[in-house]
Amino acid sequence: MVDGQAVPAGSKTTGTSKAGRRYVRDSSGKRGKDWRHAVVMAAAIACEDAGWPLSPAPFAYPAALHVSVVVETPRARRPAAGLELWPLKPPDVLKLARAIEDALSRHLWTDDAQIVSEYLAKRYGPAHRAIVTVSELLEAPA
Repeated sequence: MVDGQAVPAGSKTTGTSKAGRRYVRDSSGKRGKDWRHAVVMAAAIACEDAGWPLSPAPFAYPAALHVSVVVETPRARRPAAGLELWPLKPPDVLKLARAIEDALSRHLWTDDAQIVSEYLAKRYGPAHRAIVTVSELLEAPA
């Protein structure tokens, strides 16, 4: 579980510095960088508790990712009947999950292309947080 408000992945921009080095920038800025760092720190604690090394990536095989982003329920808003759990406002759940996938690349898996199954949800709750579960889909060969 990652406490705090989830920040969606921003658009990526590539370029070359004056020194000739290639770079990739994410438009989510410092808030996005801080959120991705919080995701990695929560993953490090979970891996340590499970006895897995965080690096090199412990997931060498296809992975399933389950992301449930909880958005704090606004106090002044009265949602329509039946919609009390579901925030119908930006950011979209796919961009929130993409930020988590990117944060965990090179930590839990070598590339987020290893994620072959995903479940994504965004709902209201008492406090901002993300609940992330990762599982390996194949056993290592004997």
